[in-house]
Amino acid sequence: MALIKCKECSSEMSTTAKSCPKCGAPAKKRTSKTTWIVGGFFALMFIGYISGQQKHNAAEAQKTPEEIAAAAKKERAFQKTVLLAKTIKGNLRDPSSVEWEAIRANDDASVICLQYRAKNGFGGFSREIAVLAQDKASTDKKAWNKHCTGPLLDLKHARVAI
Repeated sequence: MALIKCKECSSEMSTTAKSCPKCGAPAKKRTSKTTWIVGGFFALMFIGYISGQQKHNAAEAQKTPEEIAAAAKKERAFQKTVLLAKTIKGNLRDPSSVEWEAIRANDDASVICLQYRAKNGFGGFSREIAVLAQDKASTDKKAWNKHCTGPLLDLKHARVAI
């Protein structure tokens, strides 16, 4: 048993007392070990997050203007590809049935190639293609063979955004 000062009147009181014997103010509650452990855990998580952000910011600062421009160009291509895929999905009979088999585009998204399977009107699945080249849309195999057989960026990760 130790003596502590009352937070109200500053007189001495026991650590086991529920209230001050002089003024009757309730005793200060001690913080439990569990609270300290949980608080420490969150503090470590916060410190880890801040240090990760600083590393990310340092990596971004080291990029050259050409790298920044190339990343922005790829992001625009990604956004344009996702927009086309969302438009196609929205026009399907059963939008929830779509399975994207290929999502590809070139660097500036002047060519976007999509291959997908979806339910048709009879409940069966059919494979379809869509090509957007120089702002002209087509579902023709000739357009696919002309524009989509060359080296294009694989944007399979766009499925998450669709």
